[in-house]
Amino acid sequence: MRPNPDGKPMIIRLRWSPIALAVALLTELSALLAPPAFAGAVNNPSDCGCGADTTGGGYCWGTLQCFRQLPDPGASADMFVGYTSSYLQVNFHAIVNNTTYSCIVTDPNRLPLAQSAIAGLGPYNSIWVWWDNSGTCQQIYIEHSSADLP
Repeated sequence: MRPNPDGKPMIIRLRWSPIALAVALLTELSALLAPPAFAGAVNNPSDCGCGADTTGGGYCWGTLQCFRQLPDPGASADMFVGYTSSYLQVNFHAIVNNTTYSCIVTDPNRLPLAQSAIAGLGPYNSIWVWWDNSGTCQQIYIEHSSADLP
């Protein structure tokens, strides 16, 4: 504390309105009770998964680590970058409840962005992938965050 000119310590008092105090306490409480959504800790089964959309395409979300923690022992997810002299592609593949979900990017105009998006993908980075009914990945989101680092 910085002393006043008279040498006594300066005391600062904050006045909380009842509404501001309630909001602050509820915010802190919700942070304590919230499950770790895309963190390295154990995830809830709803933190990741896959589904089909009404057009015949599909989508998956979560982290690679979360897929390993699903109650389904055969659940898995992976993303693969193929960059050889004979082909270039990005693949996404997941298996949940004995259903396979996958999509591929081969469009040369989209490949560099898709490849750079998954570069450095780790088990705790959150992902969201959507594909159309032809199996072509239309959207790939990958969150890279310092919170994902061990």
